[in-house]
Amino acid sequence: DKGDAKMEVRESLLQTIPIDEEKQDLTKREWIFHPVDLIFEDSPDGACYHWKSGSCGLGEQCKRKATHLPMNLPPGHPDRPKNNRGWRYSYHRVHREKPNGIVRRTLENNGFDLVDNQDLTQCNLFWANAFPGSKLLASIKSDCIINHVPGFYELSHKDNLAANLRAQVFVNPSDYAFVPLTFILPNDADQLGPFLADRRSQSPDESLPDLWIVKPTGLGEGRGIKLYTSDMVTDETIRDWKKTSSGRQVFQQYIGRPMTMNGYKMDLRVYVVIASLNPLEILLYRDGVVRFAAEPYSSDPSLIGDSTIHLCNNAINRGKDSKINRKNWSFVTLAEWFANQSNQSWDHIWNQIRHIAAKTILSASDKMKREMEIQEKAGKDFKCFELYGFDVLIDESLKCWILEVNSMPDMSGESAKFRHHYPVDYQTKSHLFAELITIEWNTPKGCRVPDHLLGNFERVYSE
Repeated sequence: DKGDAKMEVRESLLQTIPIDEEKQDLTKREWIFHPVDLIFEDSPDGACYHWKSGSCGLGEQCKRKATHLPMNLPPGHPDRPKNNRGWRYSYHRVHREKPNGIVRRTLENNGFDLVDNQDLTQCNLFWANAFPGSKLLASIKSDCIINHVPGFYELSHKDNLAANLRAQVFVNPSDYAFVPLTFILPNDADQLGPFLADRRSQSPDESLPDLWIVKPTGLGEGRGIKLYTSDMVTDETIRDWKKTSSGRQVFQQYIGRPMTMNGYKMDLRVYVVIASLNPLEILLYRDGVVRFAAEPYSSDPSLIGDSTIHLCNNAINRGKDSKINRKNWSFVTLAEWFANQSNQSWDHIWNQIRHIAAKTILSASDKMKREMEIQEKAGKDFKCFELYGFDVLIDESLKCWILEVNSMPDMSGESAKFRHHYPVDYQTKSHLFAELITIEWNTPKGCRVPDHLLGNFERVYSE
């Protein structure tokens, strides 16, 4: 029946990592990391680490006799749980991740201590907003895990992403049909004017304005994004874009007929991991976040200035309505919705996402490997990975398009308010991060991820 069908979809999409008690033996190599929303029944100091509004949420029913301890206490604090594992991690210039975000809580709940950035020789995990420079890298011990790969910016900077994908479109257009037409400014400004003039001379589609979206290359969370019609882009506009002071931007085809849900535009935040750069192994997380715009969709040119119609970023839409982000869906919910539509298939969407994940990483992997070789020739030895957040749009014909790629996708979760307004985001990110660290901690450098550790990840490419 309908309930069984939903359960079948859920089970087929999400697999859980089994918590094998034998594998929790610290004398063994393998260690399964718990998400922050689970109780540590085997915590070494008897503390309950369940994270829900500052306590385990069970009240007097909690079987743990110990105090519910806050996990954002500094190392050495008398009320902080004892770390019997000797693991250390470091934050380096990470401003977005607050002290009690998902990353820090997960690490500390699993036995890591935060070390001072001046003492990185004891660091097991280096978490930063960029790959460390040569001086910093020299101070990190060889078995430390770094959360970026060399050259990660080849995909996360919008101009680099556009250049790498465009090069592949030229060679193999059928394999990269998911890439919107994109100009890189100011480099392509001279070609933009004649191109738009030619577009205006063609017979227009009266039902769909010729829309374009301009994005600054170095900003995220929807900042600095503007929409234009072709008629709005004058010679003077292009001259302004050619000025160095305008900064680098991309001028990209706007997908004017997106798939909508109950009249609202939506996009997908897809999590893709480079588990190993050399040899290359690409993993795709089976769950993600379906994000919705705050206002009903319209392609009316008079409304292109309203970002809450056209953009699905949480940061944009939470300012419109504090309740809006509670509408976000998981991929499981979206798959269930597709399962109830007789003429539509989630498998069709998911196969496209697999293709986009693999082909996008491959478009820049050679450049990343060259950066890695430079580091290795300089005598640097380290293990690294990269977590990307891909933004993917589905159009009304169920074709998927890549919009952008984010390094350091948001791992907020520092307050009860966040967990209240972003329940799907919180749960998805909590489990994603725990499973990612489980993989990276237990897989030796240069080795393929063992199948039994993949959990909710699936391998989409491996050399």
